[in-house]
Amino acid sequence: MEPNQNAGLIDLIFQVPGRLVVTQWKFYRINYLQVGAGGNTPQAGADILRDYKLPEILQLKFVSSDQFHKGTVKSQVEKTDGPQLGDYVKSAYVQQLMGDQSLELRAHLVIIVGSRHILLWDMDKEGKLAAEPRLVEGPSRLDRQDG
Repeated sequence: MEPNQNAGLIDLIFQVPGRLVVTQWKFYRINYLQVGAGGNTPQAGADILRDYKLPEILQLKFVSSDQFHKGTVKSQVEKTDGPQLGDYVKSAYVQQLMGDQSLELRAHLVIIVGSRHILLWDMDKEGKLAAEPRLVEGPSRLDRQDG
């Protein structure tokens, strides 16, 4: 599988000296996540989500009306999104690029959660996800100007 032959599978693949970087990007929209007590507007849900830490984010559930995601954020990654990236990492195309040019692989699943958090989930060259993602930290809320 080369990029663009399977639409939506890989969003970015590039080479830097000695490395091949493969990323897949996902966006879990706030209106499809069960945040807080439920029945929140997207803005209220986003305000609640802002204070969530990694364990809480991983346990967020998708609403039943979401046609594309099921279970929790963590289970969605483990059952669907991670294996999708893993299949690409193990593909003949990626393996050939790594072997022909002796490149080290850096593979990442990048997940934007409700426009408030970014998860960076690493994957090894065998297509195995790290046990947990890293929560990408932005500027502190004291440093932000929220309008």
